[in-house]
Amino acid sequence: MLKNEMILINGDILTLSKKKERAKSLVVKNGKIHEIDPPLPQDIRSTDQREVIDLGGRTVIPGMADCHVHFTHVGLGLIFPDFRGASSVGDILDGLSTALKDHPRDQMLLGWNFDENLFKERRLPSIEELDRVSGGTPIWVNRIGMNTSVFNTRAWERVHLPLTFASIPTGPLGNLLGSISGDANWVALARVLNALTDDVRMQAFQAAAAHVAMKGVTSIHAMEGCFSPNMPDQPDFACLEIPCLIQNKDRIDVDLAIWYQHIVDYEKDVARVKAFGLSRIGGDAFTDGVLGAAFGPGVLRAALSEPFTDDPSTRGDLLFKDEEIEKFVWLSWQAGLQFSAHAVGDRAFAQLMTSYEKAYQKRPGNGRFRIEHATLPDRSWLKKAIDMGVIFSMQPAFDYYSGGPEGRYAKRVGPERARLTNPFQEILHAGGMIVGGSDAPVNPIDPIFGIHCMVNHHYPEQRTSSLEALKAFTFNPAYSVFEDDRKGTIDIGKQADLAILSGNPLTVAPSRIKDIHVEMTIYKGKTTFKSLHI
Repeated sequence: MLKNEMILINGDILTLSKKKERAKSLVVKNGKIHEIDPPLPQDIRSTDQREVIDLGGRTVIPGMADCHVHFTHVGLGLIFPDFRGASSVGDILDGLSTALKDHPRDQMLLGWNFDENLFKERRLPSIEELDRVSGGTPIWVNRIGMNTSVFNTRAWERVHLPLTFASIPTGPLGNLLGSISGDANWVALARVLNALTDDVRMQAFQAAAAHVAMKGVTSIHAMEGCFSPNMPDQPDFACLEIPCLIQNKDRIDVDLAIWYQHIVDYEKDVARVKAFGLSRIGGDAFTDGVLGAAFGPGVLRAALSEPFTDDPSTRGDLLFKDEEIEKFVWLSWQAGLQFSAHAVGDRAFAQLMTSYEKAYQKRPGNGRFRIEHATLPDRSWLKKAIDMGVIFSMQPAFDYYSGGPEGRYAKRVGPERARLTNPFQEILHAGGMIVGGSDAPVNPIDPIFGIHCMVNHHYPEQRTSSLEALKAFTFNPAYSVFEDDRKGTIDIGKQADLAILSGNPLTVAPSRIKDIHVEMTIYKGKTTFKSLHI
């Protein structure tokens, strides 16, 4: 039975509120914060209508957010095989063989997140190898980052793109090699995902919600739909996970701020977002490629002002013409939509900021526009972007995995430019706001780890305080999607979204932040995760 009242006592409560910064107890009623530090009897106990939780000195913070999640794909990676960390083609084949034992033969079996650069063979699985293990079941497996897929013959029969389509590798006799990348991959992947049933989608959504609850997450900024601007305008791109997610939000135990990134035709996209009742567009729509990822088929490079160190023949890829991104931003802003887009390199950063500036010149205001990643921002635009109110949606784990003098950034752009990547403290010092995310499934959803990465940036001049890092995963996310009036801090009347931690991220040694565990998560007054320790 769901109890009407929850009382937390004997805690170290970090409210992040200007009204009362610390507390020891609070009362939750009807899914909201009802009282903070009220007078309570010393012997208060649970009853049929009231749950009393003795925190034993544990730390309580506002429920955390992950501001950059491909939510559908995270969920599918939980209900289908996830090959993150696989070290050989054999690992892929063995994992698929195991999954096939309990999988309906006529339904597509998906797989996720392999990286052939980690394989001892240093190659993709072949169509023949996938055919041999499939037993006639269609198989479709996506590389990490989703830019490349491998498949068997039965899966291709269902997807079936013409072989004249760009980026479909074939052998000397015109035979399929069993991999696909680039625009063809996005078309094919849309067909694969659109073929899923709503029951499968709901399994994925609910699995993802349960997963993020274990990390103290009560809010997700979901990047949903296709995210390449080079899409043919055809029915393949209905992206059916979006209406399913919208229609079932109340059945999923995490708040979802949906960013519609299904970009095919700007006017139609804006109209469709309005028809769905959404208020955001763009999301992770690519304006350029990537910087730290392992490059392979279908992986475009970030757009830089100077050539790459590891390939001086290129400055990377801008995916929009100036007039195209300016038109897209203006149409969105004219319709009252909040806008964001993926921009990694300094050249893409400048292009996107120029489009924001022009939109605001036509219609002054602050739409809380965002930029996703901003890994290597153009310094000449940084203060102007902050003055426009642009919010930096960044993924601190990328510095942990790719930063430093020996990391992938340094290999791509050299040590001097690598030192300029993910400039957390520089942005904050200039008055900017950062919201933290993971880019899951590329990196795991784990805000505590994200806080650790901000405080422990590879380069000391870019390290933030623990408080600023905590805000990047609590209050700032709520502000960034116009939800700060109802969550992001622990205040009376706000949504009772709480994370109970094993330690205090503001007082533990910076190097130990990552060792803090989430012991309980409360979403709208309901316990969505509870460890054995509480």
